[in-house]
Parts: sequence; structure tokens; C-alpha cells
Amino acid sequence: MKKVCFLALVTYLVVTTACDKEDVALTDLYLYIPTNGNTLIQEPATLMLEIGDKETLIAFAEPDNATNKELLWSSDTPPVATVNDNGEVVAITTGMANITVSTNDGRYSKTCHIFVIPAGPKRMTLTKGINYDNVSLLVSGRGTFTIDWGDGSIIETDSSDWGLQVHSYSDRSSRTINIIGGNVSTLSCESDIIDFDLSNNIALTNLGCNLNVLTSLDVSKNIWLYSLSCNYNHLTSLDLSNNVNLTWLDCCVNKLTSLDVSKNIALTSLKCNTNNLKTNDLEALFETLNTNAGTKKIYIGGNPGTEACDRGIATNKGWIVSDWK
Repeated sequence: MKKVCFLALVTYLVVTTACDKEDVALTDLYLYIPTNGNTLIQEPATLMLEIGDKETLIAFAEPDNATNKELLWSSDTPPVATVNDNGEVVAITTGMANITVSTNDGRYSKTCHIFVIPAGPKRMTLTKGINYDNVSLLVSGRGTFTIDWGDGSIIETDSSDWGLQVHSYSDRSSRTINIIGGNVSTLSCESDIIDFDLSNNIALTNLGCNLNVLTSLDVSKNIWLYSLSCNYNHLTSLDLSNNVNLTWLDCCVNKLTSLDVSKNIALTSLKCNTNNLKTNDLEALFETLNTNAGTKKIYIGGNPGTEACDRGIATNKGWIVSDWK
């Protein structure tokens, strides 16, 4: 009888202890890329890889004593990029894939947009005029690259991962400047540039070419372009039909007579102030705006049709219409 009572007591204590132990819930999930200086990813995050490249994303959940810290990795387009249980991403072929890591309970998730581009050297060519002395290039990306200033002067960098860099050159003469190699994702040049040839750098995601003397700009090959700022030029047209990832566009102070953003389904900010857009041109532009949810703004001040255009076409699509920022 005593043995039975003792066994019952032990069973009671074990069951009671197990029931009293409460699960510790997760409170957050973090994601970062080690080769980007261990910087935490702020969504939406992007990573550019060449075919055959591998990159390991690191994720961790908090708190450390959470009951279930299991993480699940997935790719929405495995033919473009795969990911294993350790977060290693392998670039398979050109295209875009979303790599997502989520907690096992489904409460938290983070996503990194993977752009896979062809392997091999890249080149961008800028043609400078004779109106100004200085040329300054702001560049960032991944891989080694060379700037050839067109007169035998060359700047090289051998950093495998580099942040924003500024390179300047002073000479008033006309010249052709080449940026060769690397995956330059950001390029900004505000100078006396009369032509940009960007067709051989599909890696470009951010382009700034303000305050130049451009009469045309071809970004048809830059399909991953995320932001474009080309204000204060002499553009009469701008073809954005291939830039489906474009989110931010500033083309103010040009000579545009029309603008079609029907293919730019991710667009959230558009500045087209001070162009030659008449009433019907602005209304035609409004018709091409996307209907996505969220905050979206368009600035139209300084155009011939600013006052008379029907802004309701844009506001009915969820856009905030303003004259000036």
C-alpha cells in the first residue's frame, strides 16, 4: 500500500511540474547578410547575385529562451534562387526570387528580394560635355571595379563589398568615362553629362542623373531599377515600360509632353513638376497610375495643365496629388 501511494505522489509531482512550466513566446525575428557588414536587413531588402553565386542569410529569433525557435526558410521561385535550411541562397538563373524566413508558429517573417543577373564584367559609359570642369561619381555595389576617365587616368578598387564611394575628376574637355567591372547597383552623377549608356549593367537599382544636359535616357535594360532621379535635364520623353520594379521616380524640370507609368506597378512616389504636361497629358498620366494600397504621392506643379486637370482620376486610385513637395 505504501508503494502505491509513493508512486501516485511521484506521478502527481511530475505532472504538476510539467503543467506549471509555461511556454516562452517569441517576440521578434531578425535577418542580416554577413557580407554586408552584419547590418540588419530593413524590409524591403534586396540582394544582387550573379548566376552561380552563393550567399548565406542569417536569421535569429528573440528572446533567447523562447520555447520554440525553429525557423523555416523558403523561396517563392526555386528555378531562380534556392535556399536551404541554413539560409544559404544559391543563384540559379536570371530573374527575381523572394527568400522568406519565418518562425515555426507563423507569427513573424522576414523577406529578402534576390535579383539574379548574368555573370561577367559590367560596363557603364558616360559622355561628358565641355561646360564644367568637375565630374563626381557616387557609386556603390559589390565586386571590384575600375573607373577609366578617358585620358589614361584610372581609379581601381579591390574591395569585394563596398558602400557608397565618391570619385571626382577635374577637366573641362569633353571625354568618355567608363565604369568597368563589379556589380554597380547605385550610380549618381550630377555634372555635365550629355549621354549615359547603361545597357551593359543590369545590376543597376538606383540611378541619379540630375543636373546634367541629357536629351534622352535609355533605361530599358535596367529591369531591376528601383529608384530613378533625372530632374533638371532636357528630356522630352521617358520610356519606363521595362522598369516594373520602379518605386520612386523624380523627373521634374524637364520637357516631357507625356508620361506613361502603367507598367510601373510598384510605384509609390512620382515627381513630374515643371514639364510640358498639358491638361489632357496629366489626365492620361493619372489613368496609368497603379491602384495599390498604401501611401502614394504625385507632384504635378508647374505644368501647363496643373490647374485645369481632373485630379480626381488620381485620388480615386488612392494617390495624393500635390503641386509641390
